[in-house]
Amino acid sequence: MTGSVAIGSGAGASLPPSVARAQATEKEWSLLFYNAGHADESKMCTASLLDLERVGSDDNTHVVAMNYRSPWLPEQALRINQAHNGARTYYVEKHEHAQAPAWIPTDARALANFLKTKPADIGSPEIDRKDTVNMGDPETLRQFLLDNVQRFPAKHYALFISGHGAAFGGQSIVHHPEGRIHNEKLAEVLADVSQQTGKKFALVNLNTCFGANLETLYPLRNVADAAVGSQGTIFAGTQPFVAVLKDIQDGVKEGLQLSGADVARLCVEESRRQPLGNLFTETLSAVDLTQLQNVADAVKGLQDALATAEQETLREAWKASHRIDYSSIPRQVWVTDVASFADEVGKRISDDAVRAAVKQVREAVDAAVVAETHADSNRETVTSRAMRFGFGKREQDLSRLSGLTFYLDDEAFAKGSRLQLINQSEYGADGRPEAFMKHLSGGRPEPTPLQRALNTIKEKHAVVEQKAVQALRIPQVVPIAERVLLGAGMLGGLRALSHFGIPAYSVGFGSYFAIRGTLGVINGTRDALHNPDREALVVAGSQAALGAATAAFGLHLLGLLPREVAWPAAIVAGGAQVGREVGRILARTPARRALAAQAQDFRKMSTADKLSSTQKA
Repeated sequence: MTGSVAIGSGAGASLPPSVARAQATEKEWSLLFYNAGHADESKMCTASLLDLERVGSDDNTHVVAMNYRSPWLPEQALRINQAHNGARTYYVEKHEHAQAPAWIPTDARALANFLKTKPADIGSPEIDRKDTVNMGDPETLRQFLLDNVQRFPAKHYALFISGHGAAFGGQSIVHHPEGRIHNEKLAEVLADVSQQTGKKFALVNLNTCFGANLETLYPLRNVADAAVGSQGTIFAGTQPFVAVLKDIQDGVKEGLQLSGADVARLCVEESRRQPLGNLFTETLSAVDLTQLQNVADAVKGLQDALATAEQETLREAWKASHRIDYSSIPRQVWVTDVASFADEVGKRISDDAVRAAVKQVREAVDAAVVAETHADSNRETVTSRAMRFGFGKREQDLSRLSGLTFYLDDEAFAKGSRLQLINQSEYGADGRPEAFMKHLSGGRPEPTPLQRALNTIKEKHAVVEQKAVQALRIPQVVPIAERVLLGAGMLGGLRALSHFGIPAYSVGFGSYFAIRGTLGVINGTRDALHNPDREALVVAGSQAALGAATAAFGLHLLGLLPREVAWPAAIVAGGAQVGREVGRILARTPARRALAAQAQDFRKMSTADKLSSTQKA
């Protein structure tokens, strides 16, 4: 069957009895979830919906979810969940779902509950169905909002958008059919819905990648009160919406008049304390959109103040800033933490006007970002470490994040720049960042022919890799398989050369391991001497041990040590890696237990106490 099945769309259309009763009364909040679950995002969106069913709508809240699913590789291979493809809109009611056994550790249980979810478990009444729909079309979103704002009246409305996002590249990115909702179009939709219904959105939650971005949020500053977004990527279970829903319901019962900024803060604070929050929401920010114009003005003021600053100094400041990997297609680009860049500029330039502009940026960001969380090494567990290893997600120091990013590029006019996208945005028209990026990009030496050739190879490789990811629809598989195949190819090639009397295998790998191991010993010893912290000593000691074993193995390949050291060296090298990870986890145990206890206490608090305890100073 194709097309739309109008179970409850439009005025006067029939609704399931329980839904018809629910819509008769204006409630405090209507939470509208627009789940653009393309391919691998379909499981994330469905898991969020099933999680919401643990609480469901109540006397004070309407919860409506348009849940779109398109098949990803495992579903295609196993031919499962085919009947649930397309979009189904549900009025979310409370339903019990089997949970993973309580004896499983909390974080592993959270992962197990995520993995076991399937669309057949959804128990809420279906109020609309579209078997063929483009979730990346702004008109799809507009109709969803108009239908459900009118059907489910409330004093406050919140929109949650889940799926693929790319900051200034747009939200709800889908393929087959191709579509994405650009941020300016999102703002137009929200403005139009508000005009037609008389209801302004209190909150827009971009449960997508890179949503806490100045260029992304700028168009929304006049159409919603607050926003939530991630400075980087979201993953798997993402935000714990069920906890936020319960907070809202409890808060209304407590007599609180919750604002959009209050709910945004609750989204961040519940994410901070959820199991596996280090991975699911590695960063998350709550932004007061009424303050965002001040941030944009302050950033423009800083860029104007830097118009004559020495270009190499600016590039040094930018490279020292906290930058987040945005894309490698067709070349590497980043989004940069706004306050981090301002801080690095302030360290290098003593001009009074620049220092004043740096201070204004800091103050504007602090006022706009009402809550922020980022991964904390003390929350790392065996489960999260294993997941990091399996998905190639390295642990980073995110302590310098301030809650908002923006786009900078020191090659703004080279191939692969996103400057054109920025210029086409509302922020680009108002803030005119092109002039600053032209200055930042100036004075660079021309690349050599060899550099140009290497850049061309990198670009072609990145494009091929991206096509493979799109074909498989599982992003993590391609880079992991690529590394395995590359290693196997190098090993096979060097082995083949050895058959012709060319000792490439022993000389190449022997020299590599000997040099790398020696550097590991030097760096590990140096770190141990300079940092007496317990975890740092564990890491430094394991690094030195691994280095010694690696160097011994390399010297054996070069024929400088007997065969008897080869296997022991390999075993020690592997053991050192395992020992380092175990040691780091053990070293963090007291801090992790303290954070877990704090999270448990937080879950027991009233909504008023939660907001009070997390208020920014």
